[in-house]
Amino acid sequence: MALEATPRQPMEARHIIMDKIKEIAALTALNDMMAKGWFDICVINKVADLIDVNPSGDAYRILAVLHCIHYDKMPADLRDSIPDLVQQCLGIAPIFQFKTLNQKVIDVTPERRSEKRRWLRLPR
Repeated sequence: MALEATPRQPMEARHIIMDKIKEIAALTALNDMMAKGWFDICVINKVADLIDVNPSGDAYRILAVLHCIHYDKMPADLRDSIPDLVQQCLGIAPIFQFKTLNQKVIDVTPERRSEKRRWLRLPR
């Protein structure tokens, strides 16, 4: 059964259905953003507009500076905090768990850069 408002339904029922559709659309957009591989503040802004929320505060400012940064370039603690920051910004309870990429962050400390590269020889 699809969620859709029809003219025959009472006004209150149509609002409830529309709110549910908005919530599903918001969560779909947020989950798609999380799966893409980089953070997009535009999605947060569009979802906020859809659900009539004005995102502000520290959580929003943190997310705003992460715009277009790939998740694999973020420290794990920062990357893993994004779903909670999104919830603080938008007030949407996490109906399903956001998934972030569990890719290894490359260590570029001076010690690591100075290591010699070794070639692996395969038997013929």
